[in-house]
Amino acid sequence: MVKKYLVGVCVVILIIFVLILSYILITQLSETQKFTRNNILFNNNPVDSFINFINAAHDLKDNYDLKYLNTVDITQHFDNTGNIIYLARISTQFMWGTGLYMIYVDDNKITKIINTPLGGNERNFSYDVVNLSQGTFIAAYCSSHMGNGNLDFVSVLNPDIIKYTIPYAVDSDYEDMRLTAIEYGLASEEDENISASAVYLGGRLHASYVDIDEDGNTDIGLTGIQQIYQTGINNEQVLKKEYYIKNVYIFDSIKDDFVFKDELSEKIIIMN
Repeated sequence: MVKKYLVGVCVVILIIFVLILSYILITQLSETQKFTRNNILFNNNPVDSFINFINAAHDLKDNYDLKYLNTVDITQHFDNTGNIIYLARISTQFMWGTGLYMIYVDDNKITKIINTPLGGNERNFSYDVVNLSQGTFIAAYCSSHMGNGNLDFVSVLNPDIIKYTIPYAVDSDYEDMRLTAIEYGLASEEDENISASAVYLGGRLHASYVDIDEDGNTDIGLTGIQQIYQTGINNEQVLKKEYYIKNVYIFDSIKDDFVFKDELSEKIIIMN
């Protein structure tokens, strides 16, 4: 009986010892990870540094998008005062989308990364850093998996929220719809078997940033070619019409937003 009691006491002591030892090891490992995280050199290999930072960060390594990375592309940009802005475009192994992260670097070490709300269909996604009178922004063409989307703007000072949105800047979706055929005069209301698609040449309109109304604020012009395709008998896409598109958005300082101006915009048919 005494032996059983002593064995039980020894087992309890052993369990307590193992728990204490485990706690010490986990704490030391955590401190080691913090040290490693804060000492990742960036300029030697930015992509490796980005991945190592993720793996060492408890709040990032279980992130689904970052856990199954397929590609990482890091680019360098400058604001209007010469400060460097690092951005990481990432795509995952199992999804159609892509995302964009802002990387903070201090003394050649990554200190933080922020997931911006910019991303979408990998085929259409593109971005740049633009210096406007309203500040420095990441301007990105973002679309759904179908290929329709916007030109979104995120301030480099607040990269976790979208500040401005210019709608209908992306369209690569061959929607194959009867209503599209009717809208562009390829079918009448009675035609039930005729369908069409409206897309932009290259999938998007192209942005320019100028002070159009000369009030000291940057405005936005979107230009490009819209193509109308009719769906053939064998589902082939037959080009029927082309339009030159110019959409003008003037900055309204009271609304703090870009407002579409129909009177300054154009839609001119160039092929009929």
